Amino acid sequence: MVFENDELIYAGYYSTSFEDRWIKKQSGIYYCWHSENIDNYIKNSQSIDKFSIWITLNPYAKTDDGKIVNISKVIEDTIISNIKPSRNKVGKTLKENQKNTKSAKEILKSI
Repeated sequence: MVFENDELIYAGYYSTSFEDRWIKKQSGIYYCWHSENIDNYIKNSQSIDKFSIWITLNPYAKTDDGKIVNISKVIEDTIISNIKPSRNKVGKTLKENQKNTKSAKEILKSI
């Protein structure tokens, strides 16, 4: 999650491509980068000190049957649906689209 002052402006999820999507290295220095949307916005800001980036270290949960699942995507979707961070470009209509779908649990029960 990226905050500007105390406002959440971007939410993303952890995936196996995290290092490729967020952590970059140039001239031996690591830095955080995700997309022009966030990177350019922060670079063009008058003060980088007003930004903070919060990164999950362990987005996995164990189900009752012992499977390990990444729960960060569902958390991202929930945040985007409810808070609508200003710098997120996708997922804004997720809650509306969910009205026309069934949960995986409902689908599996009907099979």
